Amino acid sequence: MTVQPASQPPPDQDQRDLIVSALDRNVVVEAAAGTGKTTSMVDRMVALLRTGACDDIRRMAAVTFTRKAASELRDRFRLALEKAVRGAAGDERGRLAGALDSIDQCFVGTIHSFCGRLLRERPIEAGVDLAFEELDEDADMRLRQEAWAAYAESVIGLGPGSVIDELDDLNLDLSDLADTFYRFAEYPDVDDWPLPPESEMLEDLDEAAVAVKRFTERMRKLADRLPRECGSDRLMPRYSKMPRVVSHYEDLSERASMLELIDMFFDKRSGAVLKEWVQKGGFTQEEARSEREAWDAFREEFAAPLAEAWRELRYRTVMKVITEAGAVYDRMRAERGQLDFQDLLMKAAGLLKGSPHVRSYFAGRYSHLLVDEFQDTDPIQAEVMLLLTATDPRQDDWRLCVPRGGSLFVVGDPKQSIYRFRRADIVTYNRVKRMILEGDGGKGRGIEVRLFANFRTSAAVIQWIDEVFAPKGDCTDKSGRLVCFPEAASEQSPAYVRLEAGRSESLQGELGGVFQLTIPSDEILLTSHLVEGGPPTAQEAAVLARRYTRSELAASYEADLIARYIRWAIDDRVTVPRSEKELEDIHRRMPSCEDPAALRAEDFLIITRNKTHLSTYGQALQRYGIPHRVTGGTALNEVEELRLLLTCLRAVDRVDDPVALVGALRSELFGISDAALYRFRRNGGRFNYNGPVPEGLPPGDEEAITDAFDRLRRYRGWVKTMPPLAAFEKVVSDLGLMVLAATRDGGDVQAGSLGKALELLRGDQRAHWSTSHLVDFLADLVEGEFSYDGVSARSHEVGAVRVMNLHKAKGLESTVVFLADGSGEPRSGPEIVIDRGGDRTIGYIGVFGPRWGAWYRPLLAAPGGWADRQAVEKEFEAAERLRLRYVAATRAGSAMIVCEREDGRANGSNPWKYFRDHLAGVPDLPDPGPRSAPSREALDISVEDVTKASEEAAGRMRRAEGPTYARLAAKEYALRGKDFAKGSGTFAPSTTGGPEYGINWGTAMHMLLELAMSRPGFDVEAWAERVLGENEIDPGETPRAVETVRAVTGSALWERALASDLCLTEVPFHMLLGDADIPTTMNGAMDLAFREEGGWVIVDYKTDRISASRSERALADEYAPQLELYGRAWAGCTGETVKETGLFFVDNRTYHRIR
Repeated sequence: MTVQPASQPPPDQDQRDLIVSALDRNVVVEAAAGTGKTTSMVDRMVALLRTGACDDIRRMAAVTFTRKAASELRDRFRLALEKAVRGAAGDERGRLAGALDSIDQCFVGTIHSFCGRLLRERPIEAGVDLAFEELDEDADMRLRQEAWAAYAESVIGLGPGSVIDELDDLNLDLSDLADTFYRFAEYPDVDDWPLPPESEMLEDLDEAAVAVKRFTERMRKLADRLPRECGSDRLMPRYSKMPRVVSHYEDLSERASMLELIDMFFDKRSGAVLKEWVQKGGFTQEEARSEREAWDAFREEFAAPLAEAWRELRYRTVMKVITEAGAVYDRMRAERGQLDFQDLLMKAAGLLKGSPHVRSYFAGRYSHLLVDEFQDTDPIQAEVMLLLTATDPRQDDWRLCVPRGGSLFVVGDPKQSIYRFRRADIVTYNRVKRMILEGDGGKGRGIEVRLFANFRTSAAVIQWIDEVFAPKGDCTDKSGRLVCFPEAASEQSPAYVRLEAGRSESLQGELGGVFQLTIPSDEILLTSHLVEGGPPTAQEAAVLARRYTRSELAASYEADLIARYIRWAIDDRVTVPRSEKELEDIHRRMPSCEDPAALRAEDFLIITRNKTHLSTYGQALQRYGIPHRVTGGTALNEVEELRLLLTCLRAVDRVDDPVALVGALRSELFGISDAALYRFRRNGGRFNYNGPVPEGLPPGDEEAITDAFDRLRRYRGWVKTMPPLAAFEKVVSDLGLMVLAATRDGGDVQAGSLGKALELLRGDQRAHWSTSHLVDFLADLVEGEFSYDGVSARSHEVGAVRVMNLHKAKGLESTVVFLADGSGEPRSGPEIVIDRGGDRTIGYIGVFGPRWGAWYRPLLAAPGGWADRQAVEKEFEAAERLRLRYVAATRAGSAMIVCEREDGRANGSNPWKYFRDHLAGVPDLPDPGPRSAPSREALDISVEDVTKASEEAAGRMRRAEGPTYARLAAKEYALRGKDFAKGSGTFAPSTTGGPEYGINWGTAMHMLLELAMSRPGFDVEAWAERVLGENEIDPGETPRAVETVRAVTGSALWERALASDLCLTEVPFHMLLGDADIPTTMNGAMDLAFREEGGWVIVDYKTDRISASRSERALADEYAPQLELYGRAWAGCTGETVKETGLFFVDNRTYHRIR
């Protein structure tokens, strides 16, 4: 490893030059961690535009795999393009400037968004709803649950021979299969799920029954020697229990009895601990070994083959069930016009595959495709990518496509391929890489570029990374697991690329390099949970051991230690080495920063292997007043105010549920004691808030219960008369839940999370429109059925410690990184195996029962050869776990702290155990001692202050509820004047056209006269019948309407209008009134305006009936202000002269001039 001076180019500069020079070639960039994958992509995009290789920025598409990555890429591309424009001249400047002007038309986004764009442009050919809705992961999961519930409802209660009966014969419950269905639905691209052949092994079980009885007798003879306490041994308890269980079966040759016994006892390895047999049972080593071997032999000869045949038999029925449920799920999405992420990809691939003309169109539309995080590409995404860039648009097998020269640029790091569980595996990466490199659209081979100069990480950390991951002899441990990368790439793992330091340190600091944080033994951990009283007694230690698992104790201690260290580092302004890039970022964000080397909260990142204990670390940081942001955790689900809201809404929604009501009354919401509730019930009270409060209660009880019932009745009224979410928000406000959340420790996150939960409910409102459904969804949130991160209520971003699981940390970096929680490595085997090696994708899925303990789930059903398939898949998983550790180790910039147990516990679930051999000589991170959160100034708030603030808030609300602007119709304003504008006047429109039709007749006449002017010679009879129908007027009035129109069009006024040099009908106008109390706009429409010599003539049609009581003169006087207003409006809007205004009375066909 070498350290490259800042003044010199990085050691891989020749490779980087190819990115911006080989623009007519397809390129695969393998960029190791911290080498600038995004930078290389941005440089390629700018080079394509600068040289004109891409002649239109709209023909370029940059695809990545997360919205956050897409946002960052978009921002960095804009900045790079702006910088390039400033430094360019001549034609290059013109091309770059034109691209910058149209940058918003360049697609930069996720692969799912890109596929959605293709589908929205060609929905007919794609066979999707024209207004399809994209489902995010959470909404898709809820739909799967809904589909499973709908399927279960459809099959429960069917007659004999139903699938329920089949499952019952197999000793399975339908509920056992829900998780399997949810996993099955994630793989719609699998072509086939093969079923095992039917076995005859289960037909005759006599031999097995005899063997079981013989073995049971062997156990019974040892019963008197077996101890009650067996320690960690698991075989002796089975020896004690099994003879008693077997005695209850009448006929072990009956299939159900035999297989139930197999499930209960023999589906496990012996679990024998010879030491326990010798010490606790008094057996000799030979005797103990003999029993273990006898158990294993019986299991191998009889139990295992029977269990395998039994699972395969079950598998056939299980696949039938989940396939039928999958059809329900597919139908529900189709009926609702919804597409999940896999639909978007598969529909887009199908569109490109099945329509060569569409593919040719899009190939011309997107001449250059750039793909980031290429190692995360799954087969469907690869299919879209290669079909779109194929040289031959008629080639419909993506595996045979040859990309056009220069059309494809992909960036990735196979050592960071960690999403096999999402179909993105190293096999797909290797296949697509070969396809790109071997064929380049007639231009020869594609180019492979390798980047290894790391600009993120300090030299000391890079040296440690190389020591851990570089090849060294045999790369596997005793169990065969990969502990370092191989020299040469294999099917499971890429080769290692050594990192070279490209980072230059502009500032030195105290904290740099690799450290270890030591977690003490279990005994000390137990003691640490007793704040007072010294070491625990044996009884106290036993209680603590039952209350906390070892991993919980360790995580709690570790989280507290990390939080105290971060608090100390921030308070004491501990410094770290800073690179030039870091300094630039700090000065950009904080121009007045005086000590850029000092650590701040945003410099820390805590990474755990999984999500289990994320909230533990968040709570520890909160205790010490450290701003933090947990990603991938359950902070939202744990907000207490959300639980209180659920308690209240359940009581509101379930009027006749006394348990829900009592829960609400006893909660923090109302705080009514059990004694008060007892007195309420004893005095004849009913737990129904619509009922009366009985007399004779103590005043305090009566007041509290009356207030609670009044509130619940009021909330019920809101829910019944308002949209559910509007009612929920009023309940939150009335109960003060948002304020309560804000006053707790970390209140900004508590209150923000409560607000986010309401927004989640709002988003779910369309799918679950009833109050009951939304309350159920709220219950799912509170109970953690769907996990969500918390969010701050602050309007601006605050620097914070980031806490996240390892998969979320991919692609991120931080100055200081803690690799925490040594308990997250999964120990269970693969639950699904997908074989993509051939032309067809084949799937195999294990069916597991409910979880026992932290990891174990019993295998209920499986396809043939499941154990062998699992073994192959475990090799891929082991290789991926190596890559996960590589991702974890390459996030740090200046310092990395690995958490390790003091007793060297090499537990199987510790993801960092493989680093232990490389921590010798690594310094310990010091314990900073007791720390405390920064003190906050206490607020002295009196009752008067609260009252005053409440009154001011109410006043602001009243002012906000009042009108801030007004809109008036010109006619009403003209006829009623300023009083009407101020809201103090009233207006009753005149009845026109006769008492039977009123305003409708007038509207119909206006429409017909407008048509007559705009369409001379139109079919008046046909149009009159149609217009009258639209205005709900009896068709019998058609002759009268026709006569009226013909009379008007034959008038002298009509002739004048036709003879004018410009004639307009139904001219809309808007004006701002200057004499109203609040900003007021006036709008109207002028029926007829035509220009003659000397100015404009403005005419308004009137359909009022002329009578003795309402003469033409009286009506003209009444409407004169309206015409005067129209005249002023026309002059004001056009700046031209109005020489005449008048009224045309349709009833008697006369024109009355106003001026």
